[in-house]
Amino acid sequence: MATFISVVALIFSALHFIAVYGCYRISKEDWWDVPPYIYHPVLSKIPLICGFILPVIPFSIVFPIHWGIIFVINIILVSLFWSIPTKLFLWRWKSTKGLGYDTIFALKSGIVIFFIGLIIHLIWVI
Repeated sequence: MATFISVVALIFSALHFIAVYGCYRISKEDWWDVPPYIYHPVLSKIPLICGFILPVIPFSIVFPIHWGIIFVINIILVSLFWSIPTKLFLWRWKSTKGLGYDTIFALKSGIVIFFIGLIIHLIWVI
């Protein structure tokens, strides 16, 4: 039971990380709802890291495949299907404060869910 909960939590955290990238892509398309961090050269890279690198960590814990293969698969799948987790996230958790707030909320919730899943996984393994 604990492993099922940790797997679900880790997959949800990866989907939240991909939703951060998706909110970034949507906000770059909509000129009226552009968060101010997009114009900063360093902060604008955070959604790219969240979408392409951070989901590899929970996926490599869940699936017994080498992380390099998961990284390549993640790049391909996020490039093609980034809108699905983003639409699901925004459908369920959308606030009325704009995409910048939703992006930060997706990042924070992804980090919290990741650590919850990691702690449950480590407790069950030990």
